[in-house]
Amino acid sequence: GRAQPAPQLSQLVGWQGADARNFARQRRDLIARGLRQMGYRLVPTRVQYPNAVTNGVPFEVRFDWVNRGVGRALRDYQIQFFLLSPAGAKAAEAAPDTLSTSQWLQGTIYPATREAAFQDLPPGEYQLAFTLRDPATRRAIALPLPGTGAAGRYGIGWIKISPRQH
Repeated sequence: GRAQPAPQLSQLVGWQGADARNFARQRRDLIARGLRQMGYRLVPTRVQYPNAVTNGVPFEVRFDWVNRGVGRALRDYQIQFFLLSPAGAKAAEAAPDTLSTSQWLQGTIYPATREAAFQDLPPGEYQLAFTLRDPATRRAIALPLPGTGAAGRYGIGWIKISPRQH
């Protein structure tokens, strides 16, 4: 016999469109809850870093992270630190480091301390910022934080860079 053409997906599930629309209108609370909790939502709840550092000398940045979603991240993501000029331009970047984000479960606090060092910078005030990114795609991971800038960078605060003493 002659092969039947494959049915279009819209023919199979198209009749459910009105039900889905009605549910979304009637239960906005459940839709909002699902958007907030489905998947993973990695949030730094505490960040500590020094107010001043010496050019080229490594320093520590301490985070407390929490996953506010019900799922886990697909893989371990990288964190990378940046220094931004007062105008917001990238002045320097540190080497990326990996966090164990694929193991972070909902509701647990995960402390993470990472080291950063910036070389050959003019002394002055810079904004310390970070990006969380997928090492496979190098794409930034969106975090539920205000103030994201270029390339998914999140500002932490200001830091003074002093010249290195010889």
